[in-house]
Amino acid sequence: MRTPAKVPRAIFIFCFWLASLLTGEESKAQRAGAISNDGFDPSRALESRIGEPPPVVLKQFKDAGFTPTAHVLTAVERQKVINAFAALPPLNQRILRERLRSVSFLDGMPNTALTSPVSPDDPYKLFDITIRAGILNQDISEFLTQKERTCFETANSSLNVSIQGGTLDAIVYVLLHESTHIVDGSLHITPEIGRGDGPDRSSAASFTKDVWSGRTTHALP
Repeated sequence: MRTPAKVPRAIFIFCFWLASLLTGEESKAQRAGAISNDGFDPSRALESRIGEPPPVVLKQFKDAGFTPTAHVLTAVERQKVINAFAALPPLNQRILRERLRSVSFLDGMPNTALTSPVSPDDPYKLFDITIRAGILNQDISEFLTQKERTCFETANSSLNVSIQGGTLDAIVYVLLHESTHIVDGSLHITPEIGRGDGPDRSSAASFTKDVWSGRTTHALP
């Protein structure tokens, strides 16, 4: 098993800082209340939540014109996912235990991964993570090179781009990215832009000021 030390140090420094900043942000009673949320049990091991993709996610892809299919993990692939869970920072692991309903894999998925709330209007939100199965066969250098090459038109050029990021399994980075969406959505680090009925989060607003003008829209330079 590869150790988390190989993941860029800055990412873990940030996550550990965030953990110390946000310790105690949720009451034990609120966490315990998750057990009654659609039968969700936060005491289950993270690897036990690997399973079938939620029907609502498959419908979203179908409505968008895509027909990905459920991918059944091999023993080797399953171990990679278990190792990736173990490599996450403590804050991400804790929030996943409290909030992650399922993680599933699809063949033919058009994007890398999708994190979606189970019931967006519930006061205690749970999440599903759906991941393109192909990344289980890539290391981080292969994954980043593939992503970076989509930014360039190379048909009439002799130049190319490659990223050397080491040999850590790409699933570690993807799971870190997606789990941080859940941390953000649970601890309200990023403000809900455009909604005036939420609590005042001045520190969160400064976190995104002049960077984002909406949930998926960059602020103008």
